[in-house]
Amino acid sequence: LEEMALEKEQRGLRKEKKALEQLLADPAARRAHLAEAMRAGAETWGSGELGLRRTELGAAPELDAAALELPAGAEVLDVCCGTGDQALALTRRGYRVTAADFCLPMLHLARRKYARRNGRAPAGLAGDALSLPFADARFDGVTVSFGLRNVADLEAALGELARVLGPGGVAAILEFALPRSALV
Repeated sequence: LEEMALEKEQRGLRKEKKALEQLLADPAARRAHLAEAMRAGAETWGSGELGLRRTELGAAPELDAAALELPAGAEVLDVCCGTGDQALALTRRGYRVTAADFCLPMLHLARRKYARRNGRAPAGLAGDALSLPFADARFDGVTVSFGLRNVADLEAALGELARVLGPGGVAAILEFALPRSALV
């Protein structure tokens, strides 16, 4: 009986492995899978089910914002803005901030935060890290906090960050760990 259960589990694992290999072989399918995961994540973040928000991670957004060391008024792009905490930290430092995310439910949560802010607020725009809707050399600084682990093509995303960053510009990327999943 134990051997039958073990064999059944192994068949299931082989089936999962094959499905994962097919997903990895198709960039469009991989991107669609990640987009769905982000949409589901937005529902969890927005509902408070996690019991943890980015700002409760300590000073992480403030540290990333401080790493830029740009003059007040500098144009900064926050890519993979999620629920907007990093963009708000950048705005508090006096930067003119554009926040972009391809996950519209996350961007909706960010925009709700921005609307509650008195004074200057980030501009929240739909934008994919793999194809940013901005001119070359448009920004003085770019940031990504906890977002590169979720892009379908890391090299393409880094190339886009470099493309929109102006000469002498500064990039600040905050990640706690390397992705473990082969999906990112």
